[in-house]
Amino acid sequence: MNMSNPNNITPCQIKREVTSGDPATKRRLPLLMTVLMTVWTSTNLLFGAPISREIVLFRYQGLHEANQWVISEVKILATPEWDIDAATIPIAPERAWRIAKDCLAKKGFPKPQLVQIQLQPFVSESESTQLNPGVQKRYYYRIQCSPAPHVEGTQFDCAYVFILMDGSVLEPKVLKP
Repeated sequence: MNMSNPNNITPCQIKREVTSGDPATKRRLPLLMTVLMTVWTSTNLLFGAPISREIVLFRYQGLHEANQWVISEVKILATPEWDIDAATIPIAPERAWRIAKDCLAKKGFPKPQLVQIQLQPFVSESESTQLNPGVQKRYYYRIQCSPAPHVEGTQFDCAYVFILMDGSVLEPKVLKP
């Protein structure tokens, strides 16, 4: 027996019963549906899927556009946890660099030159946050590149690629001027 619907009543049966009833019930149907939807939505927000918070990792104003890298708490929690004192890193720096070069090549930037690779926590352990405590043992790479000096027609002054510990690339949001 279905505990959430002990009488096994379907929505069609409810609609048929309500709409075949007296005219006063029919007039109250829109109000009833509004109340039911409000209760359902409120319950879902309180007990259903968590509200995903976002954090801004980085903003950069380049020559041609401004970018911002934003990630949700849910996406952070989907990446592997890493204990720096006890385990090997999920994505080694050389693999992160290969992922970054492939990403830039797909965007038309061949042979970028590495400026720096930074391994950063999403939230430091000493930082006070309203996010889930599980985000504190999760990291990402911020890789900064410059165009190869011998490549003609290169249109960027600097490029950043953010690599998550699951090997995915966090794409930037282009900010409007």
